[in-house]
Amino acid sequence: MAIVAEFNDLTLNPSRNSNCSDEMDPNQRSELLKSIKNVGYDEALLSENQLSTALDEGPKSVEYTKLVSFLANELREICNLDEHINTIATPEDSSTFIMETSSFLHELSCPYERLVQGPVSDRLNTPEDRHLLVRYLTSELMAARILRENQPGKRLDLKLKESEQASDLRKILQILGYPQPPKNITMQLLLKKLVPSIQNLIAKAPKDLIGSPIFSGTLSEEQWETLETVNRDLHDEYFIRREMLLKRLDCTIQSFQWSGKTKGKDGKFERDYGEKRKPLTPEPEIGIADLLAARDDVAIIEKTSNAAVRKHTKSSINRVIIGAVPDRGGRTSEQAPPPP
Repeated sequence: MAIVAEFNDLTLNPSRNSNCSDEMDPNQRSELLKSIKNVGYDEALLSENQLSTALDEGPKSVEYTKLVSFLANELREICNLDEHINTIATPEDSSTFIMETSSFLHELSCPYERLVQGPVSDRLNTPEDRHLLVRYLTSELMAARILRENQPGKRLDLKLKESEQASDLRKILQILGYPQPPKNITMQLLLKKLVPSIQNLIAKAPKDLIGSPIFSGTLSEEQWETLETVNRDLHDEYFIRREMLLKRLDCTIQSFQWSGKTKGKDGKFERDYGEKRKPLTPEPEIGIADLLAARDDVAIIEKTSNAAVRKHTKSSINRVIIGAVPDRGGRTSEQAPPPP
């Protein structure tokens, strides 16, 4: 009930908050601190002095951006939003934080013009705007949680999702003709029963059907830890790369919508592009299991100019020589900014 009481005390009237005074009284910050605690935020900023410091520093404060990121991620999970807000690592990342916040607020249909309109560099410039942002996100989060709690039918509609590992194990048992294993069997015992059957099946298969593993040695415990560290570093690296490529893709699609020819077609963009975009995630799908399962042919890399490859890609268009083309522009320094 504490959340409901606090939510009733918060206003969602944009006109009221957009004209707040330049000086916030202690009661406002006390109410904001109470709201932050009520939504379950248990990091720093749990005292009025810490909160005041964070609001004064704003987007250049790691603690402030951590709070906003927490609220945004909670809303993103409940409301199935696409945009997200990351915590900054250094004050130099503040501009990225502001852009991510603006995109998130646009998707959330934020009614406060001072937070979503005008030059990006002018947003969250004052402690009042930073206070308003946190107040708005906490009230939205409380409302989203209340709506979710008031829909017991949806909460009780449980769907059991089979994990990828369980699905693979079920297929192996089916192919080998095994019945459903008893519930009390351990994974170690089940694998001991499966390995001989799999080895017999592989021995009967043609030699080149599966191939040889690319790695067939053994690793010490220390080497396994090193391999896990390398895998984690590569995972983080390619997560950033995939996230960057997806962001570039989103920006490209958004640039098409700036054209006057696409006016009124936002629904078609969202429908056609959204369906293809949703399955694309920055999370890499390659892990140590894929390395151990790789065969020796994965090390064979054929050049795209190889005769065997070109046999399937050669076409008459490859012989077309493009002459001089006019300057197509595209330099950002020569373009006017898009309308707000």
